[in-house]
Amino acid sequence: MYNERKGDSITFYVDNKEIYPVSLVFNGQPETDNLKKPELFKTTQVIPAKTTKKRVTYFVVNDKKKGWGIKKMPGYLMYIGDITIKKLRQHLCI
Repeated sequence: MYNERKGDSITFYVDNKEIYPVSLVFNGQPETDNLKKPELFKTTQVIPAKTTKKRVTYFVVNDKKKGWGIKKMPGYLMYIGDITIKKLRQHLCI
């Protein structure tokens, strides 16, 4: 995971160079100072195969006159495949 800062925002990205999707399961929510999350932080995220620069989350500075920072990004586990699939479909051959 890596980040890029542009203006008053900071974005976290991840790459998946594998030929299969991977699932990231975070163990909590990010903790920040003077930053807002415009989108809900998903604790389970699937990264498609052969993907570069997939956005995981981003933050925007609330008050530009004050200091800001990321206190803690949650740890995560990585699993091979899409763990959000509930059931695999079976195909019938006639």
